[in-house]
Amino acid sequence: MDNKKQLIDLVCKGYCKFYKESKNEELACEGFRFFERSFSPLLADNTNKYNTPETFKYDSVLMDILCKKCDFLIDGCDYRDEKYHDKASPCGGFILLHRIMEEQKT
Repeated sequence: MDNKKQLIDLVCKGYCKFYKESKNEELACEGFRFFERSFSPLLADNTNKYNTPETFKYDSVLMDILCKKCDFLIDGCDYRDEKYHDKASPCGGFILLHRIMEEQKT
């Protein structure tokens, strides 16, 4: 499935009451364009799907906006547990949001 089709399925079909499948798909609202600019590079890059970077430069930001609100932070997050932090990977949501933040800085 190509990137644009994935985004149409996620953004337009999933949420937009104005979306009509038979209409011209070249027309797009700014909301769709935002997601297209932001997420297309991530959808295209499946090579690093399960590889995580050695360090996360947005770790403290993500701690505030994700981890502090996560039910697994207490007694369930190996990544945040002092005993496992160096060996454990963060969750997929953390990794994806980190990649989005990195993409926006380039």
